[in-house]
Amino acid sequence: MYYINKFLALIARNVKKVIVFAVVLVGIALCTIMAYDFAYDFVSGDPNEAYDPNGETVMLTIPAGATSKEIAALLEEKGIVSSARHFSWRAKLLGKENDFKFGTYAFVKGMPEEMIMDMLRDGSKQESVRITIPEGWTIDQIAEYLQEKEICLKEDFLAACEDTSYDFDYYTKKMKKGTAGRRHMLEGYLFPDTYDVIPEDGAVSVVKRLLRQFEVEWSEDDLERIDELGLTMDKVVIMASVIEKEAKLDEERPMMAAVLYNRMEQDMPWQLNSTVLYALGIESGGEDNLTYDDLEIDSGYNTYKYAGYPIGPICNPGYSSLQAVLYPADTDAIYFVLKEDGSGSHFFTNDYDEFLAAADGNYPDDDDYYESDEDY
Repeated sequence: MYYINKFLALIARNVKKVIVFAVVLVGIALCTIMAYDFAYDFVSGDPNEAYDPNGETVMLTIPAGATSKEIAALLEEKGIVSSARHFSWRAKLLGKENDFKFGTYAFVKGMPEEMIMDMLRDGSKQESVRITIPEGWTIDQIAEYLQEKEICLKEDFLAACEDTSYDFDYYTKKMKKGTAGRRHMLEGYLFPDTYDVIPEDGAVSVVKRLLRQFEVEWSEDDLERIDELGLTMDKVVIMASVIEKEAKLDEERPMMAAVLYNRMEQDMPWQLNSTVLYALGIESGGEDNLTYDDLEIDSGYNTYKYAGYPIGPICNPGYSSLQAVLYPADTDAIYFVLKEDGSGSHFFTNDYDEFLAAADGNYPDDDDYYESDEDY
């Protein structure tokens, strides 16, 4: 009993020290757990684990002698990784920060960091080819171009454009509504731009890249505007493709959109040669050689024979034409004629006699037809 009392008295005299010691032990334990979790997140919690392998390709040259920190900074600068510090920490914790090889690499924005590290350590360099798809090109023109650039065979690209399995929202909606009679299922949805592509990845990869860029171009405001106008994405793309083929000057695209809207409101067919040329399979030129028989071709693309929207897009339109459909000019014009002065500009009017005069090269004063208003 003596020794028990003595032990209790000892504890009572040192109770504060015991509490402090216990608190320190708990603190150390918590810090250890937090440090472990922190390290584990860096090692296993790659923020880009679910990435799109068909996303934007970025070419990056790693200079000889660059340190891992310098390489991480280059990766962040190019948008390949979100954080240079995170990349450096993970590389160190995974033991992969050494032996990064210099050279030029083809990375995809948002690809997993560990994959990037392995590419840098293995020296997995790929030669990319830069391609430029002009606004207004058709799928057939793109296919010819890609074959000339030795990216893929023409027939492989055309086949890839008929694939219905792509993870592409607008394409899926289009398919559900049916698109029978169109020349190419994806016409209008391959966004014209400049891309770095890897030939070894094949035609499907190129199609996915162009479809992904189409999705990127649309803002929430744009999508809300489509709903506000009571349109579908497909109708926007169809009208934009026609404007792309008809317009020469960006500032006239909203005017052309307004003319097409106005003609539909008055139950007038669009009556545009560009749609007939597409129906005939003529990619460019040939407009001066169209005959009256050509204008009677029985095709869903022929806007002389059928009123309203053509059955599908007639090319792959650019951003300006797409925006013109969303924000047409404020005008009552229902006709336009290309001027013969070589300027690329058109004469717009709502008067049929003025239209006939302009068609003969006589242009009345057209200043009143260029007022623009986004609140169409």
